[in-house]
Amino acid sequence: MENNIETGDWSQSPVMQNAARSRATRLRRLQARAYDAARQILATDSISSSKHCYCCHKLLTDSLSVSRGFGVVCWERVLNCIADIKADRYAA
Repeated sequence: MENNIETGDWSQSPVMQNAARSRATRLRRLQARAYDAARQILATDSISSSKHCYCCHKLLTDSLSVSRGFGVVCWERVLNCIADIKADRYAA
């Protein structure tokens, strides 16, 4: 059987499989934090402003992002979660 290194097929190497699992875990955790933030926003109508993103904890430099407490990418994710939650509430 040929080695992954020799064939150039890195998708099946243990390192790449571990990296894929790690990425999936990070995305799942980000999505969970986004849903948590969406529920909190719907319940209290706000999240306190912060210099770090509520979801991914990256440093925020844009004044609008700081006031929201979310970076641009995470804010879009939270808005999608809010829409999903509202759709579920109205569908039930």
